[in-house]
Amino acid sequence: MRIGFKELFKIGFIIIILFASIIFLYGEEGKIVGNAIYKNNIFEDYGGNVYDEFPNVSDLHWNHMPVTYSYLDKENIYPLRIERIEKALDEVERLTNNAIKFEEVSEGGDISFIGTKTSNINYEGEGYYNEKLGWAEYFINDNFIISANISLYGGMEKECKDYPRVEIHEILHTFGIEHSKNAGSIMSPIAHYCLDEPNMDVDGEMFEKLIEIYN
Repeated sequence: MRIGFKELFKIGFIIIILFASIIFLYGEEGKIVGNAIYKNNIFEDYGGNVYDEFPNVSDLHWNHMPVTYSYLDKENIYPLRIERIEKALDEVERLTNNAIKFEEVSEGGDISFIGTKTSNINYEGEGYYNEKLGWAEYFINDNFIISANISLYGGMEKECKDYPRVEIHEILHTFGIEHSKNAGSIMSPIAHYCLDEPNMDVDGEMFEKLIEIYN
């Protein structure tokens, strides 16, 4: 059966109307992800309810995987810092057996890395003796983490050369992990010494908890 020009025109017109309706209903920032709509940094199902990939988790958590990230003012971030951030993200994935996954986007990521080449900004964060090296903040909706910001300062000569300790520390903050009083923990607010990798005798329970949440 041959389809005439009028029939093709009608089909095309219907497709355009359907597409325009989706844009109108969900806005330009909305995009369909599985059976959910990603809008304003919150996954919602088609009924407008907050969608959660981990419905049995009562702890504070991101409600989807992967967690996206982007760089704000990337030109103001040292190239070496970006390299360390990427290594830290890979390390968090490894330490959680890939239960946590990250995906870079050009803008508007769940986690925004803010560029700065200043090392003396007075924010609460991880320090090396008396110098602040970074800070992190996250925003929540009920028990969901919906967005986060991380700023890492200059002064990398004061940081561990080979292992991105500070970067991992701040990334873990965006998963709701608080400071530890144990000086051997990667979540200690003071970098007493460098690490080749987290001390699993100290931090193993923390990573096991993250695996439990996101598996």
